[in-house]
Amino acid sequence: MARYTAKDVEDFMKEKMPGCPRKHREKIVRRVSTRKWQGCTLGNAVGICSHNYIRHRLTDYETWLNRHK
Repeated sequence: MARYTAKDVEDFMKEKMPGCPRKHREKIVRRVSTRKWQGCTLGNAVGICSHNYIRHRLTDYETWLNRHK
């Protein structure tokens, strides 16, 4: 299982996602760097956490989900 350091994750995000605001980047970095990743590259891990963060924190996803139960 792989672990990615916060520095590696942050450097990756700064290079590949330069428009990501610092406050969001810091939260995503924390999520990626505190997990063990099985079979995931750094890019995949960042993509998974970014996608989930955006869906759950920056949209009305939870509201929509609860409406359609």
